[in-house]
Amino acid sequence: MESRGKHLTNFTAVTQAPPVCPNGTLDVIARNNGSDLLMYSRFAPPINEMVEKVSYPLWCSLGLPGSLLSIYVWSRRNMRKQGSVAAAVYQAALGWVDLFFFLVQLMWYLHTAWRLRTLDHSVICEGFAIANYLIQYASPMLTLVFTVERYIAICFPFRAGARNFGNSCRSALHVVLASIVFCALLASVQGVFYTITNGNCGLRPDFEQEGEPEWLFYTGWIMFTELLMFGLVPIICLILNILVIRALHKISHDEAAASKRERLLPRPPTTTSCNRYSTTSSVYLPQLEASFNERQSKQSSTLTLLCVSFYLIFAHLSVAVMVVLYIILPMGDTCMTDEEISKDPTWRRHFRFFTVRSLIESFGISHYA
Repeated sequence: MESRGKHLTNFTAVTQAPPVCPNGTLDVIARNNGSDLLMYSRFAPPINEMVEKVSYPLWCSLGLPGSLLSIYVWSRRNMRKQGSVAAAVYQAALGWVDLFFFLVQLMWYLHTAWRLRTLDHSVICEGFAIANYLIQYASPMLTLVFTVERYIAICFPFRAGARNFGNSCRSALHVVLASIVFCALLASVQGVFYTITNGNCGLRPDFEQEGEPEWLFYTGWIMFTELLMFGLVPIICLILNILVIRALHKISHDEAAASKRERLLPRPPTTTSCNRYSTTSSVYLPQLEASFNERQSKQSSTLTLLCVSFYLIFAHLSVAVMVVLYIILPMGDTCMTDEEISKDPTWRRHFRFFTVRSLIESFGISHYA
């Protein structure tokens, strides 16, 4: 399951005194040692735990070989020569992002699905929070980068700098590195939020005090970055993709109209004169053929990038919607007894939604495969 969707709140953590209900008993979170992981494993439908344990191995078995193959294919010299250089660089970069995602998520999988406490160690706790968000920020950011590249190449091919942006390997690498640095700066703040407390990895106590400045900063930062990277960026990609598709449709329509006019125009009579065969024809015909092949290859690269972009947009937005709904929908009265919780309609609805969310988030990480 995608750990970003939970904002890392599923780390087992007891950072405050156990909350006591008016009836003198502990609330449901405190009764489960302060861990919502234990609470969900106890009350949520069994399919949720099965999804937790099966999802990562399934997508990892597909994603690791696929990422390595993508890196190998798009890093080859002939791929950079035949098609768009920028497209090859960005696809190879996405392959590296997908590869590191599965390596980093192994720690989260062992921690949540098998309760192995792999994150409950100093430095690892803070480092995982940064690395996890860095990788998940990089995926939509790189999608935006090559979507902008395709938009410029298709819609403004003759603008100053457009060809350099789309065909220079060095400039593409610079853009990718700048994107990674930007994502790293955003993700580095997560290292401030998490630490080891009482032997468990979780939010620092200062950021859990509702209404305090630290809590306001934490919630504000999470909402800002979530809306920016997983809301605004996919929407911008979607708009640019629509504009690219419209431009491609217009180009195809214009080419078809031009071809039709050529067929309707009268042709000059052919002649067998040797003057017909200019020495320049042997020079320009290969160039025209090479130009046509380059154009066909770039259209193929554009189609590939559009498919990848649309899939990433759909995957990110579906998880983002689940996160928003999870915040909006109430959990239920935490002071109920275990027996009352198992029968309460609000709690039962919450646990059903949590299971649906697990399935959606399991699909959400499929774009890394």
